[in-house]
Amino acid sequence: MFDSPEAMTFGVRITLLVCVLAPGLLTAATPWLMPRGEVFAVTLPAATLRDPRLLGLRRRYALTMVALTFILVVIALLNIENVAIFVAVSLLLPIAGFFGMLACRSRVLSLKRCEGWSLTGSRTMSVKLPPEAPGPISLRWNLLYVPIILATIVLTVELYPAMPERLVMQVGFDGQATSFAGKTPWSAGLPVIMQLFMSGVLVACHIAIAQSKRPGASASPIATALGYGMFAQGQTIVLLGTGLGLTAGMATITLADAGIVSLTSAVAVLLAVTLAALAASIMVALRYGQAGSRLGADVEESAAPDSATSDDDAHWKAGVIYVNPGDPSVVVPRRFGVGWTLNLGNWRGWLALAVLVGVTVLFCAAVAAI
Repeated sequence: MFDSPEAMTFGVRITLLVCVLAPGLLTAATPWLMPRGEVFAVTLPAATLRDPRLLGLRRRYALTMVALTFILVVIALLNIENVAIFVAVSLLLPIAGFFGMLACRSRVLSLKRCEGWSLTGSRTMSVKLPPEAPGPISLRWNLLYVPIILATIVLTVELYPAMPERLVMQVGFDGQATSFAGKTPWSAGLPVIMQLFMSGVLVACHIAIAQSKRPGASASPIATALGYGMFAQGQTIVLLGTGLGLTAGMATITLADAGIVSLTSAVAVLLAVTLAALAASIMVALRYGQAGSRLGADVEESAAPDSATSDDDAHWKAGVIYVNPGDPSVVVPRRFGVGWTLNLGNWRGWLALAVLVGVTVLFCAAVAAI
């Protein structure tokens, strides 16, 4: 795909810019992707959602994030050779989005107190859906990782004698190697180590989605349950596709080490998978909304304006950290943003976080030791 260093540099830059631009614009759209009755991580009665003050907050948040996104993209373009700039820009956007959400959330909480926007009741309904109802894809699909990883191991063993005495460990924006390591089974097996780490993390995410807490109280519980099932199905399909694409792409690094394909071709495969995964993830978010809220929007809109959902504002710290010792769930849908988070009021939530951090540290240590 990239047959020259110039093309390689162009491809890497485009990928990095898209990885900054797309999440920034998705963050700007987030207030419109949340379930009905949730405004900046605050639960409100449905009858208040057309209040011009709330609509104004959403618009100002969106416009601010769009403007900031384009400003940071321009800064990145003007400093295209500086990796640190891209890293800083990538971190600034989610940080700005979070603090912007906190400012808007504070305003919404103030309005809720001053206007007396309390819920008139709370109800939780149990809905039994047929077996063919949509939901996360089967965990058995993750067995597809096994032949890819085994094939990469066999490939590494077979090609090891043909590999040079110094193997490339890092590549710059121009496609040129910037870091090397002596040929050892560990350095030659780095793609396999990366495959094992990444597939393990993604399988764990798949399990978490499959075991996650479903939305409970709703004015239209059947629509909510079906919407959540389709959302979870779409997310797990994207998760699996991304994982398989990147895992297979990492095998091309082994081919590049042995000189069978060029290093730029190997990087091109990974960049293409990254862009495709990002596009698919954004499409699912925009199509379904958080927890499938957009699928049930028409039904919710026609529901009684005073229909109540459960108000659990007290369990959400800063609108994003869920702490509820009374909830046995470990994984719950996020309150602001698309995806899931852990219940840190449950010891199993802390255990899951500790395991993730521990595995990441071990992976980083293994890579650093090569």
